[in-house]
Amino acid sequence: MLPAQLNAYLPYVRKPLEITRNFRRWRSAERVHTPFVFILGPGRSGTTLLDRLLLNHSRMRGFPIQTKIFSARPIHDYARFQHFLTRDVFDRALAESGSLAGFLSAIHTLTFDLPEGGYFVEKTPEHAIHLAYLMDRFPAARFVFALRDPRDAFCSGRKDGFIPQASAIPGYLDYLGATVRPMLDLSENEKTRLHVVRYEEFTRSPLAEMQRLMGFLGLPGEEERQLAPTAPTEDWRAKDKQFARLAEPVSATTVGRWRDQLGKDEQAAFHQRGGKLLRQLGYSID
Repeated sequence: MLPAQLNAYLPYVRKPLEITRNFRRWRSAERVHTPFVFILGPGRSGTTLLDRLLLNHSRMRGFPIQTKIFSARPIHDYARFQHFLTRDVFDRALAESGSLAGFLSAIHTLTFDLPEGGYFVEKTPEHAIHLAYLMDRFPAARFVFALRDPRDAFCSGRKDGFIPQASAIPGYLDYLGATVRPMLDLSENEKTRLHVVRYEEFTRSPLAEMQRLMGFLGLPGEEERQLAPTAPTEDWRAKDKQFARLAEPVSATTVGRWRDQLGKDEQAAFHQRGGKLLRQLGYSID
């Protein structure tokens, strides 16, 4: 079986001209003024929970999946999108756009009616590595960056097996660095368009943190609706093993799990190799 990274390039072997077509869409300087909220961050940091809670708001619309538009795979491969896009929407979006940004905008505007003053919500955590690109191509967008103690996120990823990089500490820390450095490198002006949600604070005080998030987005809060106990369980993703906690009330029960689940040698290795990055993200190694 080929690694997932290589599988992404297989369609180009069958249709090599797709390389040029995809590259042109990547390089297009088109800027899209569609109002988006991008939810980004390392895997297992709460991005799916944030996606669900934002989509519970009456002025938010979006697909409850990861579109993975900004990836290595060819945009013209309908098989990538057939589980959430009709062929008609896919074909029209391609015809009406000349860039990846335009395609993302088109599939949303062709699928949803957006209420006045609302946002489309796009959650693909791995798009965090393209943060600067997204900020440039979507000047009207807002960005929500989910952060969680990397040690807890590592334990979660290793236990559930949904983050390949979490099989070993060195690979995970490389993955973490690639994911968060674009956020750490933002200018002060760029940071005004980004709101960081820390998993620990959010799970301990969900109401207060939701109010802060909605204030950042400039929308009236609907916290009772967004945080209603039944709302997460209505999401089909709650039936998926990796998102099972969507079916539970928001709680901080897994905060600090690394202290019990990482052995002393593993903790030392994590801190020796990743201590500087942990401190940059605001997490103590004491």
